[in-house]
Amino acid sequence: MNKFRSAAYAFLEQHAALIVVLFLGFVLRSYLAPWRPYWYDEFISVYLDGSNHDTVFDAILSLAYSSIHPPLYQFILYNWMDLFGTSELATRSLSNVYVVGATLCLYLFSYKVYGKRVALGSAIIFTVMYFPMRYGLEARSYAQTLFLTCLSSLLLYRYVTKLPRPCSWRGLLNRRLVWLTLANAGLIMTHYYNVFFLGAQGLFLLIYLLTIKPHLSAIAETAKAALISVVPVVLLLFSWGWAMAYRYAQFEERGTYSADFPSADPWTIFSDYVIDRHLAGQTSAP
Repeated sequence: MNKFRSAAYAFLEQHAALIVVLFLGFVLRSYLAPWRPYWYDEFISVYLDGSNHDTVFDAILSLAYSSIHPPLYQFILYNWMDLFGTSELATRSLSNVYVVGATLCLYLFSYKVYGKRVALGSAIIFTVMYFPMRYGLEARSYAQTLFLTCLSSLLLYRYVTKLPRPCSWRGLLNRRLVWLTLANAGLIMTHYYNVFFLGAQGLFLLIYLLTIKPHLSAIAETAKAALISVVPVVLLLFSWGWAMAYRYAQFEERGTYSADFPSADPWTIFSDYVIDRHLAGQTSAP
């Protein structure tokens, strides 16, 4: 305990400017949080999928049968509301804490790679940026995604910098991989679109493994990167796959995903209504 306390004091002394940035950012977002009432999606998170249910188990079960979202954020928010209530300030404070955590992870990552001056500048800029500020003021899962993305990036950096060169299968397995896997599992259990982040991270890991030492087997290194990236997805399917299958079957039976989305597989929907519409918007822009 004394060793931990000494390390904490040393960190606070060394990074006092960061603590000031984190504190001021948290206070500013707390001040702004009650300024506007819940919008529709927040109302769903707080009431329809949250406090309207007697237990967190009931809330998650209702989410499984009526929503398209994975359960991690809703699980955490429900327990948070048990402690702090359902006011705008209370529920949005969870997102505020996540933005503080994301800022800290970004600082630590930048500190390791670029040094203290760049790290502090990054933390200050991140604190006043639009999206961290906006997501820190919403009772939605986006701030949790932001935090877990920054945490995962920090853990990946610490993981790859400690890998042996060249890296055997056994060399991949260490406690840093466990923490990285848990963070990435949290990401995919927060929002399904975070699978694209995992894919990008896996591609980076593959390139890194191939450059550790020349003439490595591309097949073996690809398998290693794929394994690390796919484990969180397997955890999602194992714990929540039944709910995903149920909702997909509901949509298929109904014949439409919504009034404007015809029934199709997830990739077709993503291609038609995200990629194509985005490209169409770009080409039509002046």
